[in-house]
Amino acid sequence: MNLSQLVRKARLEVDAIRANGVVSALWSDEEVIDAANTAMDRIARLVRLADSNILTKYMKSTDASEDMISEVYGPSALKMVSAQIDYTLPPDCVRIESITPLTSGYEGIRFYPAGIHQKGWIDQSTLTATDLSTVSGSEQIFYYVLIGARTLRIRPVLTETFDVEVAYQFRPTRLQNYSLGTVRLTKGSSIAHGMGGTAWLTSGVRAPADLVLDTAANVSVNAVYPRITSISTETEAALARTWASDSRDSSYHISMIPQLPEEHHSWLAQVTAATMLRKVSPELSKTALEELDKQLDLGVQPEVTIRQMQESLAVDEYTLP
Repeated sequence: MNLSQLVRKARLEVDAIRANGVVSALWSDEEVIDAANTAMDRIARLVRLADSNILTKYMKSTDASEDMISEVYGPSALKMVSAQIDYTLPPDCVRIESITPLTSGYEGIRFYPAGIHQKGWIDQSTLTATDLSTVSGSEQIFYYVLIGARTLRIRPVLTETFDVEVAYQFRPTRLQNYSLGTVRLTKGSSIAHGMGGTAWLTSGVRAPADLVLDTAANVSVNAVYPRITSISTETEAALARTWASDSRDSSYHISMIPQLPEEHHSWLAQVTAATMLRKVSPELSKTALEELDKQLDLGVQPEVTIRQMQESLAVDEYTLP
């Protein structure tokens, strides 16, 4: 379900589309899209609290730089560097799940989260490079804390440089529709070309998304639209399938798709509708949101529990007292 379909379904939920197709003027398009993004933030928080990996991504310090809308982020910022303790996290990072060494010879290194008031963290903070042994080939433990919005601090002080892979919970990109210019589709090609001043990347349009050759007001909740798998430039997007119809230049809009399993899209539309109800009845909106939160928890938590039962539990090595 793309954003335009989600918005339409949310309007139907609050009876904002009459039988004759007239849309209620009580909510503007901007208000409904904002409600959809508010709902997306809400479900992301609930998913994190359920300890689900739905919104987890992996990033290696050897990966290429990535345009993350607010900035072009270079993953090399995560490379562990000798004598360096602070590292800048990606702008969409919410919570660190794990840090794993990639460089050969450093497989025995382990990173664990800590609290800044814990005795172990304080003790490690007083160590200097001269107090530490060689890291390569050893089985040393390092601790980390998150400071502020995006600073990762490592203790004790690193004495060597090596690459890592970071798994982290991310904040999904804000959903939007984009319709500036026109799009050119060529029969037999899987590339859609934007014309007339399109600025897809700069405007924050990201895959997954649907290419809709119609206005957002005319979408169908149950229709299937051409899927965009990637957007490489301001004027070029890759389609999941080659364009089978005749070549054409057309008005269009790109409608982004929530970064959630499709089974949760209808729930997201319902949360969007419940958020919209604040304009009518704050109490009704609050009651609806609380009930929907319970539904998501009942749907997500069992899946997380089953997955964790199938995984091997981490066991510390036995040591003599």
